[in-house]
Amino acid sequence: LAPHAKGTVSLTGIFTDAAHGALVIRATAAIIPAPNRRLTQAQAQVSTNVLGGDVVLVATVNDQTANIDTPPSATLRFRISVRNNGAAELRNLTVRAVFDATSVGERSILDFNAIADPANGVAVGQQQSPDVRRGTVTWTSREVPELAALKPGDQQMLAFTLPIRSTDALPNFPANARAKFSVTVDVAATGTTEKPRAIRTTPLEIRVRK
Repeated sequence: LAPHAKGTVSLTGIFTDAAHGALVIRATAAIIPAPNRRLTQAQAQVSTNVLGGDVVLVATVNDQTANIDTPPSATLRFRISVRNNGAAELRNLTVRAVFDATSVGERSILDFNAIADPANGVAVGQQQSPDVRRGTVTWTSREVPELAALKPGDQQMLAFTLPIRSTDALPNFPANARAKFSVTVDVAATGTTEKPRAIRTTPLEIRVRK
């Protein structure tokens, strides 16, 4: 930094799914001219109210919340948990499971024709690029009546299975095929507040090893 010049450092971050209510964020700017020596230049704090934290959203694949490796032809087990950790009723929820998966000839490595979903969510496919196809499964109160209103402390579970195609069923099955799985919950209203908002999970990667 040149003499008398100024510089800017920008930091960004996100709250975890479990964060909720009033929170205080503190920041300190300091110069460390030598080991074990810190010169504080400025301090600041701000209070904020985390609106999304009353919705605790957890998504797993094969009971894991981390990336997994799996072979072709495997049947994947998915579970989605939506819990109301707040003090007000959550109304008119929409849950979406999104899969961005490797495709061959506009056919996903995931076999949505063989999905086993007791709640009968609405599945839609869309080609995103020549080698990636997106599959979306959506549940609303039409498929799951409990999503119309989730009372404080209540939890709604969705569970389904989805197989990976075999190498015989999908010719030219890629050697490094993969799928990214994420979930979004749209909340239309919280208590008497009609303010739509969305809560999303961090994507999980499913790596298919031949």
